[in-house]
Amino acid sequence: MNQNVARRIARFGSGWITWDIGHEDMAESIAKMRSLVVEAGVGHDGAFPVQVGIFAEHHADGRNDFSKTFACLPQLAEAGVTDVILYRLRTTLNKDETAQMTAEMVAEFRSAAAGARRGA
Repeated sequence: MNQNVARRIARFGSGWITWDIGHEDMAESIAKMRSLVVEAGVGHDGAFPVQVGIFAEHHADGRNDFSKTFACLPQLAEAGVTDVILYRLRTTLNKDETAQMTAEMVAEFRSAAAGARRGA
């Protein structure tokens, strides 16, 4: 955790885009960054958006494994993450296949997000 980053967030930002923090360390890191931002002189009493990138998991045949990819969502939501970016998503140039893949992704995301809201 970097005091300079906290000062920049306090002065110029309204949230935090995390980098290279494991899921298991996310809650502690978010709490510490919030504390550092407050110490740096800005309240941020209310919403403090936190963005994290997750990497798409894949089956042995190369297809996206959305169930495995989004399994971390409840843990991240509990830690205080508000936004997720998905990296390394594999898709094709075929619009029908891409539409099917997108529907599967959205269904799995919704299922994982529902688990996060239930406290799963």
